[in-house]
Amino acid sequence: MMTSLALERGKKLTKNMPAGRFKAFLRDRRNILWLDMKNPGKEEFDLLANVFDFHPLSIEDARKPQELPKIDEFNKYILVVFHRIAHNRRIGRIEPKEIDIFLGRNFIVSVHSNSSHGIEEVMDSMEKKPHIMSLGPDIVLHRIMDYFTDKYFPLIRYFDEKIDELEESILKGKVGKTQAILRKMMKLKRDILELKQSIGPQRIVINRLSRRETPFISARGSVYFRDVYDHILRFYTELETYRDLISSTFEAYLSVVSNRMTEASNRMNEVMKTLTIIATIFLPLTFVTGLYGMNFRIMPELLWDYGYYLALLGMLVIAIGMLIFFRKRGWV
Repeated sequence: MMTSLALERGKKLTKNMPAGRFKAFLRDRRNILWLDMKNPGKEEFDLLANVFDFHPLSIEDARKPQELPKIDEFNKYILVVFHRIAHNRRIGRIEPKEIDIFLGRNFIVSVHSNSSHGIEEVMDSMEKKPHIMSLGPDIVLHRIMDYFTDKYFPLIRYFDEKIDELEESILKGKVGKTQAILRKMMKLKRDILELKQSIGPQRIVINRLSRRETPFISARGSVYFRDVYDHILRFYTELETYRDLISSTFEAYLSVVSNRMTEASNRMNEVMKTLTIIATIFLPLTFVTGLYGMNFRIMPELLWDYGYYLALLGMLVIAIGMLIFFRKRGWV
């Protein structure tokens, strides 16, 4: 699907100009064209080659997803690979989505898969205020990048909330659900790492645009790109902070788990100690009862009227004596 805005000599704005008129329209350098392609197919990519004369390698980059943002410069245009963030709070999933942008002297072509609410909003604003588009295609590129960069900042609150939840669970001692807490912690760490991998190269791309390392960026545009660079640098710094917080939270979690395991081990040791003392006390008593439980016919004590009571008294004296001995040793 293609959507276009064509501004003729800074005055007349035409939406969805027929593709057959693009080539003639772009011959006049005073005209500006913004073409947006959503889920382009072979016909749309052929249009990029035939009308805009884009290099096959840059078209291939737009056709296949790139892992990292980048900027490639050609004779008549530059290709900027930019990442926007798709954040589904319901399922807690954060994914970078690619947007490929071709920027020339009097045109800008954006290529992306699926719908992009941001592109639609920026295009609507250009349609309502065509004088902004008349400032140049690099200003349109700035508006796109600025919009998606500003969308990073709600993630700061999201990470704050998630890290606070983890810290509260750990401080309250809710470490019984070990697997659940570990999964949440590792997911946060993975999200932050993926964002850093995306934002790092993106920061370099915007920095190059702000320093006018390409002739397709005007002096006016470079000032705006410096503002975008400041925003993305701030967000990148926040990600560094969150990475450190996650590491500290993980260490606190391990410390609490370790303390709980130590406490459990100590309790087990106390139980084993008590059982050992009881078993030790009953050992001589078991010997006495076993001795007099033998079925020999001649055992003098068995014929004595007070033999049973003496045996009980002897066992009681042995048990009390052993308890006194253990207490003096500090074992009880």
